[in-house]
Order: sequence, then C-alpha cells, then structure tokens
Amino acid sequence: MEMGDKEDVPFGPPPKYYNYRCSRCMQQHEINEAIIDAAIGWAEYDGEYYEGFMPILECPNCAKETLEYVRD
Repeated sequence: MEMGDKEDVPFGPPPKYYNYRCSRCMQQHEINEAIIDAAIGWAEYDGEYYEGFMPILECPNCAKETLEYVRD
C-alpha cells in the first residue's frame, strides 16, 4: 500500500459538537467537545460531577451562565 492510498488524518477524527440553547435569549449554539471536556474536568475538580453531567456554559450574547445542553 502506498502512502497516497491512506486518508491523511494527522490529528484524529474531527471534533464532535453538541447543541446548547440559551434559556434567556433562546439562541442555539454548537459547542466543541473540547470546551465541554474542560468544563467537566472543572466540575470533577470541584466535586460537582455526576454520571451524565452536561455543564451549563456562558452564553456569548448574554454574558451569563445560561447555555444548557439540548438533547436531540
């Protein structure tokens, strides 16, 4: 197999995005999994993590922690 036959994926698969909606302005945002992983890590550090935890994030429009995960 030649090098050109393989798909070039130097950093692994593309990131996954999760749907979040602001409870205040009702705008929906796609949030990168790296941001969610960081928020989950912080919750684990603070002892607030539980199974199935999806963090509440800050809305870029409202500048308040009002972004909540929306299950599809």
